[in-house]
Amino acid sequence: MRSEFRKQYGSKLLALFVVIIMITVVYPVLITNAKNPSQLSAYDNDWNDISDFSNDLNKDGAGKHEIKTIVSRPAIINKISEIEKNSTDPTIKNNDTILVIIGVERMYTEFDSGAIHEFVKNGGKVVLADDSGYGNSAFYGEMGSLEIGMKLRTNIVQEGCAPQKSDSLTGNVIDALGYDGSGSSSPKCKPARLYDVNHWEESIHPKNNSIVIADADISRSNEIGEWDFTGQLLMSAPGALTLQTGGKAEGLVWSTQQAFIDYNQDGQGGKGEGTYRDEADYGVELVAEANVGSGKVIFISDTSIFTNEYYNQLDNKEFITSMFEYLSGGEEQTIIFDESNEIGEWDFTGQILMSAPGALTLQTGGKAEGLVWSTQQAFIDYNQDGQGGKGEGTYRDEADYGVELVAEANVGSGKVIFISDTSIFTNEYYNQLDNKEFITSMFEYLSGGEEQTIIFDESRHIQSDIISLVYVQLFGVLGYVSNSETLGILFLGSIILLLQLVMMRVKNPVPWRHMFNIYEGRLSRFRVPHAHYTHPETIKEIFIEKVRIDHGFSREEFEMLPSSKIEEMLKDPILVRFMIENEKNMTLKEVEKAIKGWKK
Repeated sequence: MRSEFRKQYGSKLLALFVVIIMITVVYPVLITNAKNPSQLSAYDNDWNDISDFSNDLNKDGAGKHEIKTIVSRPAIINKISEIEKNSTDPTIKNNDTILVIIGVERMYTEFDSGAIHEFVKNGGKVVLADDSGYGNSAFYGEMGSLEIGMKLRTNIVQEGCAPQKSDSLTGNVIDALGYDGSGSSSPKCKPARLYDVNHWEESIHPKNNSIVIADADISRSNEIGEWDFTGQLLMSAPGALTLQTGGKAEGLVWSTQQAFIDYNQDGQGGKGEGTYRDEADYGVELVAEANVGSGKVIFISDTSIFTNEYYNQLDNKEFITSMFEYLSGGEEQTIIFDESNEIGEWDFTGQILMSAPGALTLQTGGKAEGLVWSTQQAFIDYNQDGQGGKGEGTYRDEADYGVELVAEANVGSGKVIFISDTSIFTNEYYNQLDNKEFITSMFEYLSGGEEQTIIFDESRHIQSDIISLVYVQLFGVLGYVSNSETLGILFLGSIILLLQLVMMRVKNPVPWRHMFNIYEGRLSRFRVPHAHYTHPETIKEIFIEKVRIDHGFSREEFEMLPSSKIEEMLKDPILVRFMIENEKNMTLKEVEKAIKGWKK
């Protein structure tokens, strides 16, 4: 019975098991209890992680919601929904799911941005918190086509991030999208920091200018649920939001009018950086909400309120828990933490010793950011005369540094770091000044502190000997051809054509007709190899073939000859006794002598 069941259903169960593993483990990479070594992780317990907050939501902790984590990319949510669209019990139900994005350390691709927008349109809810990263890229899309009516105000000193519609920072000029002219619309531009002295003279303020205390009074009621909260939020180095005029978003929490937004990152309030508004008694938005399709987005310009250090400060905890009660309608929901955009930190300060470096140029408004610069006293030797000349200087009016020597760019889901010097990696310079610390910290940053596979590409190096050169070039050509279907077909066709040409040049062999098994009598029947060649039967077979061929008979004609005719051909009595009469008492020596003396 058991063997019949295994025979009938064994292969099917095995295939089902493989499919389940692929769907639940390998493909979605939507896992629970994932670990992330960087900050703002829902599962780590450092001061800058968010495990206390996530535990208060988790039904396995103090909450009532199911917690999941994305470690690949947000587009996986839509992919799973597409796969399970006909399922009666889908893994993700948009209307019952809240996507939590806290800290965007890498830019979202347009593909992922579109996936998040689609998730919200179909009834999903998103809590997006960012104050120093790429939060604006979460709802950017292709060429800024996705609009939710709110975004972070960005700095103006980062390359390509200066306002495009106004030469001033007044914020009174409205750009083409309906935002005030307080920064760039590029998603690569990082937020400008907000400073506020609210409650500075009171005991609740820690007297640290990076701390902002915001007074919140929220009263909302809609089809999702009700949100009533009054309290004070303690934030650390928050950003500030700007809302599109006549757009979808509404402010929920504001700064005071004594605050300022540090657009030029000098740590001081200047012209156009104030938050005063004639028509209101509050400053700029710190928290806002927008309805997008059937879903909802809440944008918070601060990540610190979720961290273990600040979560229980003032009324932060009550604000956060009431917000999730509002979004969930008091019902159990699936809460997905997006940790796909969190990477390791790279903190390095030091001096790098380079030998004959180059210089980089970054595309205006592109994906790349400078990391290391020359001074403004440097020059770039374009004409290679060894002297600085007109147009070769590195002075910049808007900055106190020169040109980029090291830059970083996010490309899709990956990252590229471009260094305009090779010498820092060489044995001679690796241990000079802080070169080693710079390189090791860079790889620690790229690997996130985890074990990684590192591949050295030596195919671009000129080889010192001809054999190595041919070897490398040959495999380079094969690799190039194998990556192109068209080239692969052409390469295969060329090989076939070459073989055809070779075959055309080779002469056809003379047609031989064998009417017997050529292996018969040729293979050794003895354990000792040399015994085969001295056996009487082998000698007879070979010699009679010689006689037949010398007399010009075919095998069929020779087999029809009478014994008397063959005796006449042999002539020698010794050969007649050996070949015809099969006499056994003859010695090998006398037979050999007779064969050597035989002639036609």
